[in-house]
Amino acid sequence: MTTPEMVMQYARWSARLIGFPPRMDLPEGEGIEGFRNFSEFWSARGMVPDSMEVEFIRQFAGGSGVILDVGANLGTHAFTLATMRPSCVVHAFEPSPQTVKRLKANVIRNDASNVVIHPIALGDVPGKLQFNNDQSSPGTNRIISNAESSLSL
Repeated sequence: MTTPEMVMQYARWSARLIGFPPRMDLPEGEGIEGFRNFSEFWSARGMVPDSMEVEFIRQFAGGSGVILDVGANLGTHAFTLATMRPSCVVHAFEPSPQTVKRLKANVIRNDASNVVIHPIALGDVPGKLQFNNDQSSPGTNRIISNAESSLSL
């Protein structure tokens, strides 16, 4: 533990042992859960939209239509967008099967009926790719050139 903030967040994480699942609060009151380990919980802080991103959404995201969240992960941006723009449909694209399960659970927790999950990767050309799906550290999931520990998408 290197900072007081990390110690505080670790205490929140540890509360799961007595029945309180850790929750990462998002800017518009939503929250995400389903973290596999403290490292993922700690890293999620960097995925939460900051005040500049929220202001950008307020100024430039249309009031209706379609919004794409490519690489949705657990849904930090999808849920913020869905709450800020309830007349929009947010299409959340996430290729990791394990992460999609947790993203679906977060859709239910947040009652985000305007979020549609697509369990696929997006690219600029049709085809198949190799995807490193690290179950112990999903923050390192990525497209790879050799298929040592990957799944085809």
